[in-house]
Amino acid sequence: PEPASKRLVIISGPRTGSSLLIQMLRAHDQVLMHGEPFHEFDVRGSKKDGFDGGIKIEDAIYEQRHSDPQKLLEAITATATKELVGFKLFRKHVPSHKLGDVLQWATHVIWLTREDRLAQYVSICLALKSGSWVQFADEKDTKSELRVRGASLRHARKIGSVVLSDEYFRLWQGAQAEFAAYADGITTLLGAGPRPIRRPTRRDGVRGTVSSTRRGDGVRAGTPSTRENGVVHAGVENKAPQILRLSYEAHLCHASLRNDTAQRIQAFLGLAPPSKHMRLPLR
Repeated sequence: PEPASKRLVIISGPRTGSSLLIQMLRAHDQVLMHGEPFHEFDVRGSKKDGFDGGIKIEDAIYEQRHSDPQKLLEAITATATKELVGFKLFRKHVPSHKLGDVLQWATHVIWLTREDRLAQYVSICLALKSGSWVQFADEKDTKSELRVRGASLRHARKIGSVVLSDEYFRLWQGAQAEFAAYADGITTLLGAGPRPIRRPTRRDGVRGTVSSTRRGDGVRAGTPSTRENGVVHAGVENKAPQILRLSYEAHLCHASLRNDTAQRIQAFLGLAPPSKHMRLPLR
């Protein structure tokens, strides 16, 4: 396969398991997964958030990443050495009016969220306080256990030395929801979202179905599609990215979930099995 024939953007937020997901993808030998190339600070020297595979980006291009993201996207494509290249994107990484350029570059998009927003907010506060943003703790948390823990947080006003603020939580939650709605709207305009289109007939020679609703497997539909290995593939004439939705609680919070998630992502991206066993991060 040609290098960068598949291009992935992970849309997420802090404390959703995005760093863990990046490490899982890096375990595949046909994936070149960068961290946060559009971060407000220069993170090129960071092993976690910088460029994967020893890739070097010129200063002139990198310094224009916010004013002209297209140049950095072209450099990421040109320097790719593997079939799939990608990175993760947070709300503050790209100006809102430039977000469409980034999503149009992608062939695949993974939306990674955390169902318990309060637990996510508390985790952000604790990380800001401690300065520690990475922990791949292999805690034996089940989805129900996480919900119980989240419910207990709702009655707290102080976690350790971190004081919780209802006002800041509401502001943060509103900003996250606004970003998600805006990004969702852009993918819809690109053709990945539900929109009325002509239903194909047998004469068209299109196999699959057309739907104007969300499919249960987390992939947005609305275009002629085919189904393979439980993944819906958008029609080739619709140059919009395919979309897969994941959550921390349902797909990443425990090692027993990560093997299934890795296989699901591999099928979604259309990657061949790795040449060697993928060693998924546990801690």
